[in-house]
Amino acid sequence: GAASPHTFSLKPSDARMLARARVIFWVGEVLAPGLKRPLEVLPKKAKVLALAEIKGLELRKLREGGLWEGRDDDHGEEKQAGAKDDDHDKEKAEAKGHHGEEDHGGFDAHIWLDPMNARKWVDAIAHELGVADPGNRKKYEANARNLKVRIEGLHKELKRMLAPVKGAPYIVFHDAYQYMEKRYGLNAIGSVTLSPEKKPGSARLVEIRKKIRESKSICVFTEPQFQPRLVQIIMGGTGAGTGVLDSLGASVPAGENAYFTLMRAMAKSLRTCLSRK
Repeated sequence: GAASPHTFSLKPSDARMLARARVIFWVGEVLAPGLKRPLEVLPKKAKVLALAEIKGLELRKLREGGLWEGRDDDHGEEKQAGAKDDDHDKEKAEAKGHHGEEDHGGFDAHIWLDPMNARKWVDAIAHELGVADPGNRKKYEANARNLKVRIEGLHKELKRMLAPVKGAPYIVFHDAYQYMEKRYGLNAIGSVTLSPEKKPGSARLVEIRKKIRESKSICVFTEPQFQPRLVQIIMGGTGAGTGVLDSLGASVPAGENAYFTLMRAMAKSLRTCLSRK
C-alpha cells in the first residue's frame, strides 16, 4: 500500500508468507531495514537475493545535505546558507545515515528508477527462479528476454518524454530520484527534508523557500507516503507549481505492467509540472 519500506513493520501474515517462500527478492537493508532480522531467521531452504548487491549495477552515491546545485554530486558536501543554524545542524546530524544507508555502502537505494539497472535485475531474477523451478527455466528465460525488450523501449520513450524539460530546476520531497535524474538529464536542485522520517526544522523551511525564489524553481514535488502539507507551506507565494512523484508505485496496481506504469507516471508528472510557464 502507501507504507514506506523505510519504516514498514511485518504483520504476522507477512511473516507467514516469508516462512513459506522458496525464493525471496528484496532490494536490501539499505531500503527496508525492518526486513533484515526476519530474513536472518528464515528456514534455510529459502534463497534470499538482495537486488542491490547484483554485479554490474550503476549505483549512485548518497548526496549530503539538502541543496545540490552547483556542486559535484559524488564528492564532498555542499556549502549551504544557514548551515550554522542549530536546528539545521541537528536535523542534518539526525539524517546522517537515514534508512541505515550510511552504514551500508552510502548509496541511494532507489536503484530501479534507472531502467538500465532494472534490466540487470531481470536477468538475476530469471536465473534464481529457474534454479528454484527448473521445469520452467526456459519460460523464465523467454519472459526475461521479452521483458528486457520492453524495458529498452520504455527507456527510449522516457528519453523522448523528458527531453523538453532537461535542465529545468525543481525541488523534491526527499532525495530518492537521482537514478532517473542522471539517466535523463533532469535538474533536481534540492530536497525538502534530509530524512523522510524527520520533519524539517524552521531554518530548513526558510532555506528551501529562499532557494526556490533564487533559482526560480518551476516545481516542488510531493510524495504519497510523506507530508504534502509541508510542500504547500514552503511554496506559498513563491510562484512554483506542485506535482507528485511516486517512486514506490503506491497507487499502481500489481501486475506485469506495474513498473512501466510507475515510470511513465513519474515522467508524465515531471514533464507536466516542469513545462508550466
